[in-house]
Amino acid sequence: MPTIKHGIYQGIKTTVIEDKQQIMSSASLWFARGYALDDTDAQGLSHFFEHLWAGGDDEYTKAKTLEEYGVNVNAYTTAYLTYYYHIQEPIHLMTSLQLLLAHFDQESVSQETFEKEKNIIAQEKKDSVQEISRVFAKNLYKGSALAQDVYGDLDNISYEQYIQYAQLHYTKDKAHLVIITPNATEFVLDSANNEIYTLATDSLLSQINPSNTLIPTSDDNIEIMLGYGISGVFKERDGYHVSLLRTVLGNFWTSILIQELRVKKGLVYWVDVSNNYYSNTQSIGIHYKIEKKDLIESLGVIKTVLDNISSYIQEEDINRYKTILTSSSKIYYSDIYALTDFYGSLLAYSEGITYTPEAFYEQVRTISYEEVIALAKQFLSSHIKSLVIKGNLSEEEWEEAQKYI
Repeated sequence: MPTIKHGIYQGIKTTVIEDKQQIMSSASLWFARGYALDDTDAQGLSHFFEHLWAGGDDEYTKAKTLEEYGVNVNAYTTAYLTYYYHIQEPIHLMTSLQLLLAHFDQESVSQETFEKEKNIIAQEKKDSVQEISRVFAKNLYKGSALAQDVYGDLDNISYEQYIQYAQLHYTKDKAHLVIITPNATEFVLDSANNEIYTLATDSLLSQINPSNTLIPTSDDNIEIMLGYGISGVFKERDGYHVSLLRTVLGNFWTSILIQELRVKKGLVYWVDVSNNYYSNTQSIGIHYKIEKKDLIESLGVIKTVLDNISSYIQEEDINRYKTILTSSSKIYYSDIYALTDFYGSLLAYSEGITYTPEAFYEQVRTISYEEVIALAKQFLSSHIKSLVIKGNLSEEEWEEAQKYI
């Protein structure tokens, strides 16, 4: 079992996880900033910071140094978190960590670098305009901070705003450092205590008013994403319920839709179910592709199944899917990248980093059939729902499709 210690290191709240099963180590730095928390007049600054903070004007030299120690680097911006991680062999953990933390003391990037990065982000935004999953998320939580775009309004973001934003939000006292290593003896906290640190953020959800969207194309191969959301105050265990429901639906949709559509009529050629959850929202989406002529029939099959979900899913199915989720998660969390994300994401919940993957597996095993069905019905009865279709539909066809959600 991993051991978890909390304390202070170089003025930063720190959690150290010793996991003797790992052959690699990670050092990740987390901030409670994300696109849902950006100022309304400068939305997108957290994503700018993700791009620029770990690079700066001396990006090439730093990258070369990291390569010398075999350090893999990446960073992400979510709705409520911005984080940076270094993955390396344990022998290079301390060197890699100091390179990561050195960014606190570097000089601000120049305006020339800022403008160059703005062009790169602008291209990213352009490339993402028709990504159906992004459109779905914006539609599902329309009217709330979660509907904001990670890229922001680039025309209104200035260099001066970026500098002020960085100086205000990306400081040591507002960061959380997470270390995962097979041997923690070489890593000594400056001070240790039993306090559980979190980066939990108050809900910024206003009145959610979801909408549907048709993304016009000239292609008769239609891409569909539909789904449901719920909002509230969720604990980490609630996320485990959603993970199980996602597994149930993922296997279930594949079998039912293949049986009802592909085998009988040769319609569906790709089906997927995804879920996203934060500490105050959870969502599940069904994502698939189909020929235009069979779109309405496929939506009808999905609606019939949803309306009668308890008759399609039996208790033995839930027990089987719990085994599937546990075994697939054990494979997934054997990867240090996934494990880094697992522990860091716990910071968005009020409990902080207290769970381990082993606790997750145990929690999944205790979830009952009744809990899964109740959660599914909670999603289906929610007013938070959206349909996004990417394809060549007439106005009449689009109106007909929307009747199924």
